[in-house]
Parts: sequence; structure tokens; C-alpha cells
Amino acid sequence: MYDIDMNNLLQWDIEMEESLRRMNLDEIDEISNQINQIDDEDKKISFLNMAFVLFEDNYRSHDFIANLLSKINNIDYSCLITNMPKQLVYKLYKNGKIGIDVIKKQAKTDDLISFIFSKELNLKPTLWFYTDKKELTDTEFEEIIEYGYPKGSYEYILKYDLINELIDQVAASTIDINKPCNVNAFDGVFATTRYSPLNFAALYGSVECFKYLIRNINQKPVGVDKCAVIGGNLEIIRIVCQENLLVSNCHEVAVKYNQNLIFDWLQENVRFDTNNYISRAANNPRALVYYVQNGYDIDAQIENASASHECAANNNLRFLKYLIENGADKNKKTTLGDSLLNVAQMFESQNVIKYLNQN
Repeated sequence: MYDIDMNNLLQWDIEMEESLRRMNLDEIDEISNQINQIDDEDKKISFLNMAFVLFEDNYRSHDFIANLLSKINNIDYSCLITNMPKQLVYKLYKNGKIGIDVIKKQAKTDDLISFIFSKELNLKPTLWFYTDKKELTDTEFEEIIEYGYPKGSYEYILKYDLINELIDQVAASTIDINKPCNVNAFDGVFATTRYSPLNFAALYGSVECFKYLIRNINQKPVGVDKCAVIGGNLEIIRIVCQENLLVSNCHEVAVKYNQNLIFDWLQENVRFDTNNYISRAANNPRALVYYVQNGYDIDAQIENASASHECAANNNLRFLKYLIENGADKNKKTTLGDSLLNVAQMFESQNVIKYLNQN
């Protein structure tokens, strides 16, 4: 797994990220106790950023992450709402970690928060991110908040990999497997509002539905390889390779979504990628260390920003210090002309702002 020397400044972060990925319910108390005993706020923020990534790219982690974060003390989650997955905001609100006054303030500028908290804010929920913009019943609304989609819908069946229900509905002609899926706007991995069923199943790692669809759909969609990497199911990745559908730069996606096991598998079984994706590793400590220790350009930019800029946006001072101590240019600007301090100020990253002003 990324050949690195573990004796580095981010060793703790790497070990904590791997603990999160295991999602072992028996470890919740152990992990939360360990975080609660830490006085270093920067370590806590690093941990939270990694937790947010896992929550966003793996729905199976939702209850695990929400329960874990609810047990962590002395964290002001209200200051983190902007970067936090919106369903996690809702779960932490339900667990008493975020107050309604904070929600009301955020809802003024955040449509997703307004939707999720429709009942608390006395709003009528409209599924504005669906093509038909239908008004929801109370039951549909509650099911969307809890499961992402109404029970029995095509999207629900694919997300939860209900293969028998899919087969039954296809046989009864109540589902057209070639019809695009409407996607849930507060699922952070989605880039558009409609996805092909195959890509949708890949994103959720729904392997049984994926295997059924790839045998029966009319046309293989573009982008299924990237979706499979985000979903993190190795069996689906293997099928994508066997079907010669692995055409995109999936290593970059694996780095961005902390899918380190998938990255290693691609390196060993597809091709060894020597490109520099360090700017995608702002919440992936193992990948960050790998690129630094192997002599890659620390200041390389993808989509306007370097890893340092991404760390500044996330208030991730531990990772930023690691980069600077290993030669990152503190004066490097984004391609849009923003300095590290500008980025930190835009995202209200107080710890990073304080550090940059003092150094």
C-alpha cells in the first residue's frame, strides 16, 4: 500500500484514516476516547476531514461516522458545516451536536440545508433536484432523508443492491433498466443530476445489481470506471477491467477519494501510474506522504490549486505544515492568483489563518 517510510509527521493521521476505513463498530469507543484525550486541535481537524471524506464516498459508513463523531467532545461542529456532508449535518443535529440556530443561519445561503431541514424550518419540501421537481409526501421526504431515495424506487433498489427486487420489477415491466437514475443532490460524489443505472450502481458499490445491469443494458455508459473507483468495490473494478471499460485516469480518482486499496490494485494489475496527483491528496495522508517521499513536485496544481491550497481550504493545518516543512512554497498562488492566506480567509480556516499570519 503506497511504499512509504511510516516514520513521518503524518504517521498518526495515516493510522487513524485506516482505522476509519475498517468501520469496525467495536472500535467506536476506542477511537472516540483516543480523540477526546488529544489536546491538539489540528489533529482533531485532520481526523474530521478524513471522516468527512469517508462519509461522502461510502453510504455504508454513515451511521458509523455519525455515531463516532457524536462521541467526540469539545468540537464546535457549527464552524464546520460548510465543508461537512449535509446528511452528516442532519445526523449530528439529531444527536444534539448542532443547534437549530446554527441550522437557520446556514439555511439562508445553503439550499441543501434548507431542504434537509424543511420540517424544522417550517418549509414545504420540494424535490427540486429531480427533473420533474415534484412535491414530496411526508413519507417520501422522510425516506429520502433516511435512505437517500424513496423506498421501492429504482434508485433505492440500486443503492441498497436489492437484486431480487430489481429482477422482479424488470420482469413486471415496472422498471426500465436503460432509464437514467435521478440522483440525490446531497450525495457529494455526484457531479450531475442524472446517471446511467450502471454508473449509479458502481458509485454505491452495489455489486449484484451491477453484474445484472452490465449483462442486460443496451449500451455501456461513459465514466463507469471512475464511478467504480469511487464506489470502492474491487469486484466491480475487476469486471470493469474485464469489459475493457477502464479508460479514464482512475488513479487520480482513487487518490482524491482515499481509495488506497484500489490505487494499489490499479498499480499492480492495470498500469503503474507515475503522474503527480498530490493536489488530490489534501485529505489522504498516505498518498500525500507517498508523493512527498518519492520526490514529486509538492507545488503541482490540478484545477487551479496545489495540495497546500486544498489544505488551507480545509483548515487542515497538520497536512499544510507537513508540506511546508518538506519544501512547499508558502508564496505559491493558485492559477487564479489567490495566495494561501487568501484561500484560508475565503473558507474561514481560522487555524491556518493564524499560522500564516505568524509565520
